[in-house]
Amino acid sequence: MSIPAESSVDLLAGLPELPSRTRPGGPARGERLRALEQPLPRRRPRMLYGIVAVAGAVLIAAAQMGLSILTTQTSYASPH
Repeated sequence: MSIPAESSVDLLAGLPELPSRTRPGGPARGERLRALEQPLPRRRPRMLYGIVAVAGAVLIAAAQMGLSILTTQTSYASPH
């Protein structure tokens, strides 16, 4: 189903106009933007959290490798 070229120009003609973007309670036209106070500097992450995260990642990797070795070990064993 295609729209004829003549009518494609008039697609927006029947739509109502959008309201203005200004709000009644908004800032006056002459007001300027002002800088806010600087936020407090963020605290550095604690070393213990980093150690726990790295140890957890190593533990997960070791468990995956161990399970992989255990599941493939029987594939290479020679039958007797």
